[in-house]
Amino acid sequence: MQRALCFLFIAATLQAQSTAKLDSDLSALASPGAPIASIATRIADDILALAEKDAQPSRQTTLDFSVELSKALAGKRSSAEKVQAVSDAILLVIQSSGVPSARFHSAIDQFRNALIAHDASPLDARSAANRLMILGQEVRGPEDIHLQDIHLLKLR
Repeated sequence: MQRALCFLFIAATLQAQSTAKLDSDLSALASPGAPIASIATRIADDILALAEKDAQPSRQTTLDFSVELSKALAGKRSSAEKVQAVSDAILLVIQSSGVPSARFHSAIDQFRNALIAHDASPLDARSAANRLMILGQEVRGPEDIHLQDIHLLKLR
């Protein structure tokens, strides 16, 4: 039991350390007049650094997502907890290679809800979540065929 708790503590510590740069750059978006384009580029760099080496999204897709995210959070006051909720959801998505689809989609929902908790408009939150889904699909590769599609194949 102690080993399991120790492992969880170490894993949580490593995750917190690994997202520190991303958290810092996300927090920088709250400053009035923050240079959105340069912060978006830094966020894209942070995300690429956190992605698994064998499942990297493209730089362009990552930058497109970072721009949408930056627009959604620009000028929004944030707390460390709100920033952490956003970065945790991003981390779940960019490290989702091999996890069940339900957990992947749950992470997208968590991300959208975290943006709304930051007072992002629902439209901006949905737009950024859609970009994150595209990024996640690059990381994950092709989705499994859904059961409904298998049923249709059997009918042919």
